[in-house]
Amino acid sequence: MITGVPLAAGEQLTTKWEFRPLIENDLIDHARIDLANTGISEGRKIAAMAEAHYISVAAHNPLGPVCTAASAHVNLSLPNVSVQEQSRRHGWDDALVLAAPRIEAGSVVPAELPGLGVEIDLAAARTAASSLRFAPTPRFGRADGSVINW
Repeated sequence: MITGVPLAAGEQLTTKWEFRPLIENDLIDHARIDLANTGISEGRKIAAMAEAHYISVAAHNPLGPVCTAASAHVNLSLPNVSVQEQSRRHGWDDALVLAAPRIEAGSVVPAELPGLGVEIDLAAARTAASSLRFAPTPRFGRADGSVINW
C-alpha cells in the first residue's frame, strides 16, 4: 500500500540489523532512533544506513537530560536529521541535575561542559534512589497472546 503520509518507525529497535528491512525496503520516511536503546555508536551506524537511502532521522527521546544531551550531540553530527522528539520535564529530576542542555525556542542548547554536558548531583541521586519503589513494567497483550507495547 502506498500512502502520502510520511511514516516513522524504529524507536523500539536496538540494532542496525533490526532497522535494515525498514531502510532497505523503503518502508519508512523517518528512522526513529532511540539512543537509549541503540547506544551512540550503533545509532550513528543506523543513521548512516538511513542517509544512504534518503531516509531522515527523527530522534526518539522520551527520557531525561542524559538522553537529550546524547541525542542533541549525535544529531549535530548527522546530515539527515528531521526532528528530535523532546519529552516534557516532569520536575522529578530537577534536584539531581546540576547542568544539562536547555530547551530554548524549540531548540536544544548544550551546556558548556565536557562530554555530553550533563552534571548529576550524585549525593542527591543516591538519596533519591534509596526511596524509589519500582513497579513491574505493565505488559499488554492481544487476544492471540502476542505482546504489544505498553
